[in-house]
Amino acid sequence: MDLPLDPMHPEDSGQRPGPVQTSSRISFFKLLRMNILLLIGAGLFLLAILLAFSEHGWISKAKITEGEVIEIIRVRGSKGSSYKPRVRFMGSDGQPHEFVRSYSSNPPGFKTGEKVTVAYDAQSWEGRILTFGQRFGFAWVLGCVGMALALLSIGFAIGGQFVPRIYLR
Repeated sequence: MDLPLDPMHPEDSGQRPGPVQTSSRISFFKLLRMNILLLIGAGLFLLAILLAFSEHGWISKAKITEGEVIEIIRVRGSKGSSYKPRVRFMGSDGQPHEFVRSYSSNPPGFKTGEKVTVAYDAQSWEGRILTFGQRFGFAWVLGCVGMALALLSIGFAIGGQFVPRIYLR
């Protein structure tokens, strides 16, 4: 008794198999995964832009002067010690003012007696050390991670469409 030929299997019909057909549709889960990466990346990038513009706005209103690191403060934590500088600067009122950087690092980023550029608010005397890393470093890293995630998502989406077309002719 002959079995019926299966049209889904060309080898059963005596015909040569044709080229493999690729689907241009992306599965729901792949699309969701790519969109989540893209959304997270875009969100991190936008957050970085907001942080950078906020910092830029503060600095553009601040007065700029030279300060000096007068002390390195040791901060003990669960993972050991870290250090933060105490900076003294001369304000526009002719009086010396001091501030301590809000976060610490190990190794110390500054040495006692080191001259630093200071941006300060002439009303509150809030001061900040003015370097790219101190003022925009976090926003820069956040923006780079966001762009990397977004590019990763876009790259996989585009690559998923082109690779089958290149190799399956």
